[in-house]
This record gives sequence, C-alpha cells and structure tokens, in this order.
Amino acid sequence: LYKKELEGVGDIKFQINDSNSNPNCWLFTFRTKKMRELLNYLNSKQIQSRPFWTPMNKLPMYKDLIYINENDISNKIFKECISIPSSSNLTIFDQNKVIVEIKKFYKS
Repeated sequence: LYKKELEGVGDIKFQINDSNSNPNCWLFTFRTKKMRELLNYLNSKQIQSRPFWTPMNKLPMYKDLIYINENDISNKIFKECISIPSSSNLTIFDQNKVIVEIKKFYKS
C-alpha cells in the first residue's frame, strides 16, 4: 500500500527489488532529500519513524577508529533514508494515517 500510494509524492524514491526475489517488507524504507524534516514531522504526529541505519563510524564506541570515506554510501543512506511504520500488526487504517501525513508534509 505504501509504495502504491506514495509513488510520485515529493522526491520519494523506493528501493528497486530484484525480479528473482520476493521481499517480506518487514521494514519499509525510502529515500528523500528531506529525510530529517520528514522524520521530525512524522514523529511530531506520533508516527514513529527513524533513519534507516546508523553508520558504524557514527556509533560512540567506534568514533575514534579510522573510517574510509571514499564513495561514502553509508552516510548518504543515513542522511536520505527513512523507515516508516511497518509490522505484522499494522492495520490498513494505521498505514493510511501514515500515508496521509506524508502527503500533507510534501504539500506544505
């Protein structure tokens, strides 16, 4: 439902799935240059969302280690990818609430 309803909204870009795979969608993530703003907006609407992944070099226990940043894809993903609510008990009603708020965000 997310992919169908959010296709073409703002600058949202979805991961392309390989035709030989059948993803279980346990985590729904997409890219947007407005990730931080959208994250704050959704959380202010009581919709728990988070950055997709925190790169290892940003974790406190690894902050002093050498980090090779040539072709720094992990930090780009960290800055642009957001995970929105998805779980086996998420209802269509809940999903629609998330969709409506994301569309409102991009219209403002």
